[in-house]
Amino acid sequence: MKYWIRLLALVACVILVFAIIGSLLPHGYSFSASREINATPAEVYAQIDSLPDWKSWSQWDPDSIEDLTVEYSADGKSQTWTDVRGDGKLWFADQKPNEQVDYRMRFANFPEMEASISLEPKDDGTLVTWKSDGTLPSGPFYGYFRHVFVNGMTREYEQSLGKLKEVVESVSRKSDQGESNAAETDSADKDLEQATSDTANSNAVPPNQTQ
Repeated sequence: MKYWIRLLALVACVILVFAIIGSLLPHGYSFSASREINATPAEVYAQIDSLPDWKSWSQWDPDSIEDLTVEYSADGKSQTWTDVRGDGKLWFADQKPNEQVDYRMRFANFPEMEASISLEPKDDGTLVTWKSDGTLPSGPFYGYFRHVFVNGMTREYEQSLGKLKEVVESVSRKSDQGESNAAETDSADKDLEQATSDTANSNAVPPNQTQ
């Protein structure tokens, strides 16, 4: 009997130590990811200034999650969702066209997250940096979970920026190709117009031959 009492006491002590350490571990977090995109800041900004457009590049795809209902505001600057894990909301807090989007996110019992996507012009394109800061809920579990959360979200941001790069550069190439085709068409039209004018001039009868 004494053996089991000692064993239970030992287990209780281990759990208590585990809880104390978890409570003392930092619960705040900050993580970021960056990717250079071969496009102008305006071309990148066009893909991030409306939340419905995020579905084309963000790893968080609401359409792929069962029992998830997402609603967007009319201007595309906020969204709310509901699923079995809880309700959430994401909204733009501030925008600087072609420079930065600041947003906030609230989900279930998690404290509010502050995040931003900034655009920095570079010689060969635009450096996109996605950063988030916040605090996990209180409790020993989240002290241990913080490391897993930060690593997982950083990886998700990196993958999303990789997809954003593909989307933006694809749109940019199509735009450049369209401009190139338009320029070629305009040049061809001018050449045809010049050729027509030259032909008309060469076929014209000189005035002295009509006498």
